[in-house]
Amino acid sequence: MFFLPPNQIICQGQSAIITPTFLLGSSQTYTLLPGNIISNNNFTLNPNSSTNYTILASSINTIKGANYSGNGNYYLTVFMCTDIKYKITQNEFSIYPKPFTDIITINNDVIEKEITIYSSLGQKISSFLSSEKVIKINTIEFIPSIYFIQVKCDDKTFLQKLIKG
Repeated sequence: MFFLPPNQIICQGQSAIITPTFLLGSSQTYTLLPGNIISNNNFTLNPNSSTNYTILASSINTIKGANYSGNGNYYLTVFMCTDIKYKITQNEFSIYPKPFTDIITINNDVIEKEITIYSSLGQKISSFLSSEKVIKINTIEFIPSIYFIQVKCDDKTFLQKLIKG
């Protein structure tokens, strides 16, 4: 069984649509746990916190009369996304490379800024103040995963999702 899209990250208050696909049989039924919700095609979820879902699949091959079953786990990460007022635009910030390996570079003309890096689970990894125009952040000890960089300057808060490959 596989899912479209694969495991997702959303902000609290957003919804996610999960479409499971079970390749055996011609008539499929899916049950989402927790919640015991039954569907024939997809689920719309509105979680308040990160949740691991189990999706049970059953199908019947109407031609051969065979029954199939399976299950899969789907992890939906809910990031708090608090105090985000603006998205980063190319005119204001440049954060690269995407994806990154050992160094993240931030270019910005703002004099004073607070930079915070969060894991995909919302845990604070690093936080510091900088007045440099070009900032290089050493990420050699970060494991391959999804991270969020929050930059606060003036009266704006920016958030950028980055992937360490």
